Amino acid sequence: MPFGAEMTAEGVRFALWAPTAREVRLVLDGAEQPMATEQDGWYRFVSPKARAGSRYGYRIDGDLVVPDPASRFQPDDVHDLSLVVQPDAYEWSDTAWTGRPWEEVVLY
Repeated sequence: MPFGAEMTAEGVRFALWAPTAREVRLVLDGAEQPMATEQDGWYRFVSPKARAGSRYGYRIDGDLVVPDPASRFQPDDVHDLSLVVQPDAYEWSDTAWTGRPWEEVVLY
């Protein structure tokens, strides 16, 4: 996934698209780290300290702290910090489930 939090060999890669922001800081487990500005409004940072279970969000322009709009998990509320998850660590318990029929799918 090119945005959100992604587990990599170097640590967790955080990416946020905020084209009108002047500065974005990663709020990670209570500490803050400036994120590098890249082209087309992207901000990125790789944290070797972050892991599955870390709480994170983004401080925009020194004021507003927001959760990750591409978060895989919001354990408390959609307005609270996001949680890093490791998708490939989930052990499926229902191997017979094949999903919903296409005619019942809802896409957002």
